[in-house]
Amino acid sequence: MGIFLVYILKSALCLAAFYLFYRLLLSRETLHRFNRVTLLGVLLLAAVVPLIEVSTEQPTGVGQGMLTLEEWLALAEAMSEASPAPVQEARAVWPLVLLVLYSAGVLFFLGRNVCSLFRLGQLLRGMHREDIRRYVPDAPRVWLLVHGRDIAPFSWMRCIVIARRDLEEDGRPILVHELAHIRRGHSWDLLLADLCCFVQWFNPAAWLLKQELQTVHEYEADEAVLCAGVNAKEYQLLLIKKTVGTRLYSMANSLNHSKLKKRITMMTKEKSSKWACAKYLYVLPLAAVAVAVFARPEVSGVSNQLSSAKVTDLAAIVKENKVEKTPLLPPEAASAAPTVAETPASADTVIQVPEFPGGQQALKKYLDDNRRSPLVDTRRGTVIVSFVIDEEGRVTQPKVTKGIAEAFDAEAIRLVNEMPRWTPMMKDGKPVASTYVVYVDFPSTLAENFSQVEQVEPPLIVVDGKPMDEASFSKEITPDRIASVIVLKGEQAAAYGTRGQQNGVMVVVTKGAKAQNGGLKGQVAGVYEVVEQAPAFPGGPQAMRKFIKENLQYPQIAKENGIEGRVILQFVVDETGQVTDPKVVRSIDPSLDAEAIRLVSSMPRWTPGQQDGKAVAVRYTMPVTFSLGKDEAQPQKQSVWAIDGKVVPYEEVKAFSSEDIFEIRVLKGEQAVKRYGDQAKDGAIEVTTKAAAEAQEKMIVEGVVVDEKDEPIVGAIVKPVDGQGEGVVTDTKGRFYLRTSKDAEIESLFIGFQTARFKAQPKVKIILKAE
Repeated sequence: MGIFLVYILKSALCLAAFYLFYRLLLSRETLHRFNRVTLLGVLLLAAVVPLIEVSTEQPTGVGQGMLTLEEWLALAEAMSEASPAPVQEARAVWPLVLLVLYSAGVLFFLGRNVCSLFRLGQLLRGMHREDIRRYVPDAPRVWLLVHGRDIAPFSWMRCIVIARRDLEEDGRPILVHELAHIRRGHSWDLLLADLCCFVQWFNPAAWLLKQELQTVHEYEADEAVLCAGVNAKEYQLLLIKKTVGTRLYSMANSLNHSKLKKRITMMTKEKSSKWACAKYLYVLPLAAVAVAVFARPEVSGVSNQLSSAKVTDLAAIVKENKVEKTPLLPPEAASAAPTVAETPASADTVIQVPEFPGGQQALKKYLDDNRRSPLVDTRRGTVIVSFVIDEEGRVTQPKVTKGIAEAFDAEAIRLVNEMPRWTPMMKDGKPVASTYVVYVDFPSTLAENFSQVEQVEPPLIVVDGKPMDEASFSKEITPDRIASVIVLKGEQAAAYGTRGQQNGVMVVVTKGAKAQNGGLKGQVAGVYEVVEQAPAFPGGPQAMRKFIKENLQYPQIAKENGIEGRVILQFVVDETGQVTDPKVVRSIDPSLDAEAIRLVSSMPRWTPGQQDGKAVAVRYTMPVTFSLGKDEAQPQKQSVWAIDGKVVPYEEVKAFSSEDIFEIRVLKGEQAVKRYGDQAKDGAIEVTTKAAAEAQEKMIVEGVVVDEKDEPIVGAIVKPVDGQGEGVVTDTKGRFYLRTSKDAEIESLFIGFQTARFKAQPKVKIILKAE
């Protein structure tokens, strides 16, 4: 919400500046259409200009010429003498008060206009409707509502409201006036102006601009009346007569709008020259100035401080006891003036600020030379770190006062902890403890080379088979410790869960890493993807199909809308056989997704999967088909069905019993087209019968991949050479399990090693040679 408030304040300043220049340069011109477009353009520019960001060059290191409010407060703490008493932080309440006041104002004005609309609707419902073409033959189709009350005529959207007496006495000029409002869409202008007034109710310029827009509307309508042949003097007398009256609806266009003298003057005023349009160009340099002002560090810094609402440092500094403060100086100024007299103290008190060995330039060089930006994050910014320099010049108690992200903050703390001893603060010739701050700048090469950088989530990091967060990786894993890095994306990373599949996985193996228990995939979440014995539904596939048929409840809303299809679910069968963590991998409709989740969650306990003779948790993927009017699943019309490598119509697939099917595989994209041609561009579904599987002698290849030193290779890819079947990745022991045919040729690949090929066999040991 703080960011929105900053945006509203910037927009209010732009609106005030633009309106002021309009009022001075254009409000007296008779170019009414241009004036209307200009006022609407001012509203649009005031909304867009604050969104334009212009980067300004930021100094690297500790020195900054212009400091934000938060940085001044941090410096005040930095130049203070350390106190052993802990600082108890307080929470500032003014942002909350400001937010409450602003929200209350928005709700008040919004409620007021809702009431006005309600009253308008009540009035319109009780009126008599007549044909407007009886009075204005060329009028468009609008509602002419006639009443007997003493309310001045007005129009709203495609309705004209007029009193019976006004219609009988001065009907034509009044109707022509209101029809001009309708033809030009003035009601939409007022809605836009009201929206601006809602969000900027505190800004006088917003209300003045709305009044100016209403005045321009009246100028346009008056001009249309005179162009229709109405006598100017008679029309002006009519306006004077209608000046007295009740006007209840601020959102409507009324005939007796205020500022009558200006309207009459504008009718008789000579038309403005077309060269007056050049004045409208004032908007361009004014918008450029606004963008430049908002980009200034002193302005952007204060706005950032308000948007983040980080004002607790002020309370902490005010409450800090036993602190003798030196003047608030930037680091450059502090180094240029090493001794200063403290005003509150006696005239004999002299303070010399602490100093890094070699001065400010040496400090800047130390930070630049030793800074390591996180490998998995492309963000940029500055981390502010405060710390205590004790009487002996040692750096202690580092603390981040303004950070970017956990990885950056950890790196900044590391830099401060490894600093050499400083020259401590000197007070009256004696060393004293003091607090200091440094600015650690993290530039991003990607951010410098491109104007826009897509902010993406960092990949999942797995080090020696164990997941590791960004901060720990940046702190503990240095480049000289890394033996190999492999990046998995898409389907290869699916074994690491949703985050791995969406953001990718960076598998890092450190030098000297030893084999660890469990698989690489399993260790990420304690869940296996491939096991020796898969989990099974009690009673087998036939029993599971019967369970789904008897317990599936087709959602009524999906039936009414004719929604059907296949929901792909993924869940975990834990060590006890319990179905846990169900989630939708491919969605069809929210109602169908919810029913599929409910169905799977209600399943009885399964027979758990087995690995090395022990029950383990296994991730399982299962489709749930929703079909209207039929009990059995319907295929996707675009998919190609193949039985034992031969393309067949779906009717032949239905003739097979599930007991005759050995395996079903789904091929997509190039893999499907390569095998079955263009007819499979939308995918192919392969059915392998048990008879074909026995003829092909399908088998499980179990093995291990090692290097020449017999050390297991983690993350090596093992897959069939001909592309038939999915490949697998070795775990932290270098092990793998691959389902393929007996006569298949298998290959193993890993970065920095030669590719090895071998014939499929039940047990195999693959030795990869270094390139």
